[in-house]
Amino acid sequence: MTLRKKKSQPTDRQSALAGSRCQHPELPLLSSLGFKEIEILILEIVRSLCAGYEHDNLAYWERAFNVAEEHIGPVDGPSFVSRCVMLLRALRAERAGGFCYMSTECVHISEAEQDLMALVRAGSSVTTSNKQVEQAACKLATTDTPSKLLTAARALGAMCIRHNRLKQMESRTPTAPPLRLH
Repeated sequence: MTLRKKKSQPTDRQSALAGSRCQHPELPLLSSLGFKEIEILILEIVRSLCAGYEHDNLAYWERAFNVAEEHIGPVDGPSFVSRCVMLLRALRAERAGGFCYMSTECVHISEAEQDLMALVRAGSSVTTSNKQVEQAACKLATTDTPSKLLTAARALGAMCIRHNRLKQMESRTPTAPPLRLH
């Protein structure tokens, strides 16, 4: 199975013009779907990894790691990308055919990406039942029992939950006044 992009990678000139003309007006805008910051990061990482698979180019994977480290930090960033790789490997194993994805610069989201993000959202919710995670995985998979997708979604979800809890703790932690030595 190979990953296919919806459109070809834009050239520098096309990238410069992207703001002035839409290439995918039929697809929803990312901003209209209410994704959390961490979900947008996951989508950006997944898009980079997909491009790396498609073009057999390690630079895309390096970009995924750099983006994760920039947003999450050098300790958790690589682990986060590894969970995204786990999710894509599960998708490749349990979904026949392609997976249409957009470039990292695109402000739209494909239907397949929406289904993947629904699975990520279900896997990272503490209130979502196992049945809902299974339904989201079955929507993406072409196998009857998408156990790899379920495991990957829950593993990535656990990282998301951990990240959100750490952010909450940081926002509640009062900053100590500077120490003075006399």
